[in-house]
Amino acid sequence: DGKYGLIDPNIAAYMPCNYEAASPLADDVFAVKTNADYYYSDTYANRKVATVETPEYLGPFNNGFALIKADGLYGYIDKSGTRYHIQFEDAGSFSNGIAPIKLEGKWYIIDKSFNYVSNLAFEDIIMDEYGFCSVYGVFFGKMDGKYHLYDVKGNNLSAAHCDGFEDAKLFAS
Repeated sequence: DGKYGLIDPNIAAYMPCNYEAASPLADDVFAVKTNADYYYSDTYANRKVATVETPEYLGPFNNGFALIKADGLYGYIDKSGTRYHIQFEDAGSFSNGIAPIKLEGKWYIIDKSFNYVSNLAFEDIIMDEYGFCSVYGVFFGKMDGKYHLYDVKGNNLSAAHCDGFEDAKLFAS
């Protein structure tokens, strides 16, 4: 009925489908939404990570942080509930030590210390539905109308082979 729950196939256990939205389980918690209330739950349906006020969105934890949207801006939260840099127009989740953020209409890559990985400004960065752009240690960023493949340090891996791609998709494996 359009609701989400959690299934653990290893022990044939599940949480009933009572949630309007749910993120993947990570660091023993997952973000859930019930009646416009987002919070982190453990697999026993206990609230685990407290937030100051009800956020508009919570993403999955990875690399010690989770994506949060509050008051129309994006930033990050840690497992203690501490918020970091709720100032971005848009953002993605951390993976392989990096995350995409959008400021003043441009996308950038930051590291877990919230420093820019390089001075590159992108028109777009390809992400999955949870905001992950670098599941395999590389990401696609768009500059001058074309996508290029970059490593987590911002090095263009595709420049030596082509002048870019009209479109790109995340790697499936």
